[in-house]
Amino acid sequence: MKINGRLALFGLVILLALSVSAMQVFAAPPRDAKIDWGQCKGEQIVVALLLTNETDQLEPQIPEFEKLTGIKVRIQKYPELELHQKTLVDLASRSGIFDVVMTDLMFIPQYAKAGFVEPLNTYISNSKLTDKAWFDVDDFMPAVWDASQWNGKVWVLPLTRNFLSKQEYALWC
Repeated sequence: MKINGRLALFGLVILLALSVSAMQVFAAPPRDAKIDWGQCKGEQIVVALLLTNETDQLEPQIPEFEKLTGIKVRIQKYPELELHQKTLVDLASRSGIFDVVMTDLMFIPQYAKAGFVEPLNTYISNSKLTDKAWFDVDDFMPAVWDASQWNGKVWVLPLTRNFLSKQEYALWC
């Protein structure tokens, strides 16, 4: 059963939470967020990821995600060029093979202009999906958060370790 954008984003936010909470970007574990993590129980998401060591670190956290949400996750990993090609074909054909896609920021304007993706602002501001006290955009380095936006809207959420949290920056820099 294919799921809607709400669930896809919900899955993305949780994947983000699980992947980066271990890296101390967020101060509290996902269970501390005041949302109903089980609101999409029984659904499945297909996540397309870049084949890298960073995304390898995400896989051991999938069972925690599935236990927390009741959502089954299928991960498909591809080398960079193949991921971009498969993503573009999936989005352009609107076949909906992938529910969540890891993409390079440079493609966001192209995808947004074509109507392939939707801004995340509505989801981030929806208190049923996102606990503002837990998911604080100020936890991200400003440059990273700014890069996730285009034309004043948020299109992606930072996922990989190409950045330091504010706490790490204060510690190491």
